[in-house]
Amino acid sequence: MKSTFSILFYIDRSKPSGEGLCLVRCRISCNGRTASFSTRQQTAPDDWLAKKGRVGPTSAVAHGINQALSAIEQRLNALYERTLREERYITAEYLKEQYLLQDKPRQTFADTYSALCEEKAAHKSKATARGFRDSYKSFVR
Repeated sequence: MKSTFSILFYIDRSKPSGEGLCLVRCRISCNGRTASFSTRQQTAPDDWLAKKGRVGPTSAVAHGINQALSAIEQRLNALYERTLREERYITAEYLKEQYLLQDKPRQTFADTYSALCEEKAAHKSKATARGFRDSYKSFVR
């Protein structure tokens, strides 16, 4: 099955910050469906080159922002290729979720288990054990 995929960077002019900077957003289009998310980059609207989807070279912070946008684009392309090979079906929303989950540290089973043990140990005391024993005895009678 043929799949279409594109990435577009644009600025959100509707919500400029107090300094007049606009947030750079990323739109993923896949098979006619779109999903967008914030890149956490900001630029002045006058410095934005809409046709290129990048910040113009005249800006002082242009190089750093453009590198960050290129890195996002490369990671999304790699994620798209890997997902297409492994799962064969892709949606824009799925790619967005997978991309945003890459930034978060994954909790291992051992971490989850140790947190549960600590929580149980905090609730364990003689008062709760005695209360359970008494209520159990009254229930059994």
